[in-house]
Amino acid sequence: MRSFDAGPYLSYTRLRMRRSPYLVAMVAWGLLAVALAGAAWTAVFAYTHGRMTAPLDDVYITLAYARNWAHGLPFRFLAGDPPSTGSTSLLYTWLLVPLAAAAGTHEGILLAGLYLLNATILWGTCLVAWRIASRLMEPWLAHASVLAVALCGHVVWGFFCGLDTGLACLAVLLLWDRWSLVAADRTPRWWVMPGVVSIATALTRPEGGIWTMGAALASFGPASLLRTPRRMLTVMAIVVAAFTAASVFSLAVTGSPVGSSGWAKTAWASPLVPWSAAASGSARYLVDTAKGLWMGSYPSEAEVGTAGNGQSENEVIWAFPPGALLLFVFGCIFLPGGAREVTAVGGAIWSLGWLAAAGLLPVGWHHHRYLIPLFPVFILLSFSGIARVAQAFPEAWRRPLVRGLAGAWIAFELPGLSQSFLFVGHGAESYSAHHRVMAERLANMAEPGAVGATDVGILGYFSGRRVIDLKGLTAPWLFPATSYGWGSLYDVFKRMPAAERPRFLALHPGRADTNAEQLQRAGILHERLSIPHPRLDTWFVLFDIAWGEPGPAPTLRGWKLVDELDCGDPGSEAAHGYRVMARSPGGIPFNSLQVRTDSVLNRVIGDGGWVTSGGEAFDVRATAGRPLLVMMRTFAPRGSAVEVACNGVMLGCVNIAPNPDRFQTILVAEQDGSLVKTRNRMTVSCGWPDSSEFASYHYWILQPAR
Repeated sequence: MRSFDAGPYLSYTRLRMRRSPYLVAMVAWGLLAVALAGAAWTAVFAYTHGRMTAPLDDVYITLAYARNWAHGLPFRFLAGDPPSTGSTSLLYTWLLVPLAAAAGTHEGILLAGLYLLNATILWGTCLVAWRIASRLMEPWLAHASVLAVALCGHVVWGFFCGLDTGLACLAVLLLWDRWSLVAADRTPRWWVMPGVVSIATALTRPEGGIWTMGAALASFGPASLLRTPRRMLTVMAIVVAAFTAASVFSLAVTGSPVGSSGWAKTAWASPLVPWSAAASGSARYLVDTAKGLWMGSYPSEAEVGTAGNGQSENEVIWAFPPGALLLFVFGCIFLPGGAREVTAVGGAIWSLGWLAAAGLLPVGWHHHRYLIPLFPVFILLSFSGIARVAQAFPEAWRRPLVRGLAGAWIAFELPGLSQSFLFVGHGAESYSAHHRVMAERLANMAEPGAVGATDVGILGYFSGRRVIDLKGLTAPWLFPATSYGWGSLYDVFKRMPAAERPRFLALHPGRADTNAEQLQRAGILHERLSIPHPRLDTWFVLFDIAWGEPGPAPTLRGWKLVDELDCGDPGSEAAHGYRVMARSPGGIPFNSLQVRTDSVLNRVIGDGGWVTSGGEAFDVRATAGRPLLVMMRTFAPRGSAVEVACNGVMLGCVNIAPNPDRFQTILVAEQDGSLVKTRNRMTVSCGWPDSSEFASYHYWILQPAR
């Protein structure tokens, strides 16, 4: 009788038994991803009463790029626009090209495709998270940590808001997984997968190259790399390739080594924000996020508050249990054996990503959603920290303690999870009630013309009109205008050719960054139509714009215009040495702009021009030895006074009568010929500290005609 060799069978049986829990988990994670996508869909459906709309306007920007790509117009937000990357994730845009081509403008198919795509990405994220967690902790705790990643409210919102955040989560975990294996890998082609993942990550988000650099730097630690200089050079080459891929791609498309929304939006590139202020804002953001991670309260933007009390513009999602930061720190401590590289790479990715989010964003734009791709790293290392903390207790207490902490973490996430679905529903409701309706009105309007807006996605996708993005995604970056006053915006646009100016503005008048009241009173903006929110006290208003020049130069008999200065556009006034001073003229000046809230009128004033605390200084040209007059066009909602000096000589104080309804042109300086030079330094101050508000638009310099 022939004997039966049980060896292969037993090996197969053990392998099947070992894989069965993982296969069950794969199915469970897939079902969980589908369930979360269904919950997000239900929230949108419920809040919009069946009118499917994405919860963020930015989603439609990406979809517009994808749709135009499918129609043979790559890197165009709208047909006729110049090339731009616009949407910050090239890979995510590519993934949406087939969806946008198939769905067209059918919102139901668009939303269903978006949720299905992001549910698939979430499933992949869970699989990679398990690969990492299984090298850090025992199997049951690894599965619990993956569940905590999938149920984190911020992570779920990041996946189902429709943006590239979910893809960035997957990219970060793939980066962590592949680079943590580099030190132990002895295969000849060990660099292939880390290289592919690194370049893909750099094309997923602008900060992807920084994440890659953190992972690669952490891989330098193991002795195996230090003993092999060739490997070290290969690692460095991969990092350089990741940065180069994204930069060269953007350079080829837009002529700039960063995307359309890249460096120009940073505080460091702004001519209006001193480096000291940018560094101070970054430091405050680092402290703020540390407080949020410690207290578990994490808003989507603004500040967490001194005690984690959620002082922010938006509501707070409770993302982590209080004290989570301490568990994260314990989880980052190097573990013995193969887990050492895992914790080192994860900690480096988190640290550099955290610093990048603080340092590379504009001051005041530190949205915490830029850290969401790093949240899975934080959660997995925190669960590793739970296991490390338990080691300090007697053996009989360890397993109950670990189970209790892990269970408490997941239970604490559930309110934040439900809150994230409310955010999805509220966002979809707002954009459906305002932007979608406005897009339909614009599509049906007979008058042609472009529309300027701060939220351009839905308007551009559904209206068929040219939409000028006032925040720099698809149009030239207008940071001073959109951040420091709509009058400045007016000054920027009025210098453009008439064909490039918007004919309409679609704005939320009540928003903090949209104060259009001054221009309405000045007769520049005229309300065309207003769309109220059906449930909230908010309005979306379409304005007609009455474009005009600052007005003709003052005509005085016997005097002629010799120079002109537009303070509404300081970038064009470099020849005049224009400088805004935020100190008294005798102090240390630096370039700055401040919008002030008037204590009497209780509203932002000076919105129609540059607002200073201290004054401004500039040079004007004239014929030496001849008398000189300086006329100023200004907007003064209440009475004020300015002090004027010419070439260091005080000329006196000029009172400005209050006129909250229109501009006025006044004489601010009169100088006899004995003190007039070819180039004259003018200083106009507000009488610091007695008066702290002052707005100027335009200066005209006149001298005798003969």
